[in-house]
Amino acid sequence: MLGDDVAFELSGVIESVHVEVPLLTDWLTAELARRSAFDIPDDDVKKQILRPVRMAKGRSERLGPELVRLARAAHAARYTYAEIRTILNRALSFKVNSLLSSTDYSGYPHPLDLDKLAAFTFGYAVRDLIELGFDAGRGRGGVRAYVPREILLNSPELMKIGMLFSPAAASPSARLHRACQLARDFDFIGLADRRHLWTHFVLPQAFAHYPFDRVIVEVGSIHTFGLP
Repeated sequence: MLGDDVAFELSGVIESVHVEVPLLTDWLTAELARRSAFDIPDDDVKKQILRPVRMAKGRSERLGPELVRLARAAHAARYTYAEIRTILNRALSFKVNSLLSSTDYSGYPHPLDLDKLAAFTFGYAVRDLIELGFDAGRGRGGVRAYVPREILLNSPELMKIGMLFSPAAASPSARLHRACQLARDFDFIGLADRRHLWTHFVLPQAFAHYPFDRVIVEVGSIHTFGLP
């Protein structure tokens, strides 16, 4: 969404970023006007009807500062510029889709259907994703996110655990579930795959669904993972 021509100066001096997503801003403006025109005598009912759009509009106005904070945090975590661009693009995409879904934008999943929203945003079928929890430990809590099964199915150490503790006739998917129940240590997934999971899938979802103070930016901070 940000495009390859957008460059972030990540030295720490960045102050603000203007984010303009016409699909989002135009829809929110039009939808707010449409709902405001409803002939509803009860003010409380009208406020309830307007509330989701007003909340989404307020959140959309904070996208610039939030992306600046995410860019700084990703830079401090020593991600490459290519990784930071991926993080920001996907985080913005997920945030915009979350805001649109919260206002009943046509064709978008229900905001509570997080698996469908993840599949919609990332271009996967729901059946091709698996929900996992990721925990940094030491009181830092954890986050949940949907990630592609294919990345985990190609993780030799992880699948070896699944094979050892599953029936011989178990499917790869069943072995994966067993491995995610038992492995726990995030190091069982190779470093390259861990970074890919984090930059492409987990961090963008965490950015959209959790308060920023709860978002774990550095993939190296994660110690355990598994089925929620």
